Amino acid sequence: MFTHKVIEVSPDISIEQAGTIMVKEKIHHLIVMQNGSFKGILSATDVIKAYLDS
Repeated sequence: MFTHKVIEVSPDISIEQAGTIMVKEKIHHLIVMQNGSFKGILSATDVIKAYLDS
């Protein structure tokens, strides 16, 4: 059985910070939470697209 670490971030996290967390933790998704409320999921693809668009 696999268990995965769930990491929550706030909506104001920078793309650079998100990418760094993903690489360091060897994960592909971050849960976006604000004031205890689920806001969405940030994927590695989202991070790559943001880098390419900048």
